[in-house]
Amino acid sequence: MKKSLRVNPRMTDVIYFNEHFYPSEAPLFTAKERAFLYGDGFFTSIRLSEGILAHLDLHLERLKKSAEVLNICFSPINEKIIQELIARNHAETGIWKLKIIITGGDSASLVLPQRQGQVLMTLTPYIEIPFKPLFLGFFPEPIMRPFARHKTLAYLDQLAVKQMAIQQGFDDMLILTSHKEILETTVANIFWMDEQTFYTPSPTLPLLYGIGVQTFEKIASKQGWKIQHGAYILEEIPSNASAYLCNALMGFRPVTQIADRTFARNLSIEHFLHNKQ
Repeated sequence: MKKSLRVNPRMTDVIYFNEHFYPSEAPLFTAKERAFLYGDGFFTSIRLSEGILAHLDLHLERLKKSAEVLNICFSPINEKIIQELIARNHAETGIWKLKIIITGGDSASLVLPQRQGQVLMTLTPYIEIPFKPLFLGFFPEPIMRPFARHKTLAYLDQLAVKQMAIQQGFDDMLILTSHKEILETTVANIFWMDEQTFYTPSPTLPLLYGIGVQTFEKIASKQGWKIQHGAYILEEIPSNASAYLCNALMGFRPVTQIADRTFARNLSIEHFLHNKQ
């Protein structure tokens, strides 16, 4: 059995790979790894704040579902392993990002047979995105991906859209369907509130129905607000609505402009969501 490399106990950069712990610079993958060759695999990112993992059960369940769809087997992941990784990185305080990656392994097949994946977990300090209003543009072409509902390792599309957003002076860009229906941004879901109704693009659309937006939906539902999923174009967002981006790492951020449309902030809703997230 392969043994773990010796890790200096004073190191703060330790990773987990296939049931063992290693220094982050350890050479663990081969040139046959499908993650490198084809972007084959999937991942999830979990917020670790003052030693508390946010929605760990939901993240692990999503990994299982993605594994079923992509036909990848992987070794079980449990909280005990994660807690040891936290301890080895001295990450019990502060805010960290736990990233769990399941790769497609080293199968030479050019289709997607059942294959044995590899498990990689990393912990890095998380730098909070400033809480400020966001300005969004539209990516000019529809992006339709067969695995849009899963966080796959084929991430080049999102990086290209984000780069265009920055070059044009936006914080991010909304991705649309060929019918101009709003899907998501490169790293977040969008929702908006109007007259005690929570609106967000339908999970049946080709988008990642993220853990962050699911969490805020539950908060709104417990408050007695109506939840409305649909296929929306920009013009269907009411002018007096308050709009937000959200994901599992950053929580939520207000959106005050989408292309040439502006939206007012609702500070009472922001305060409420802050206290509940």
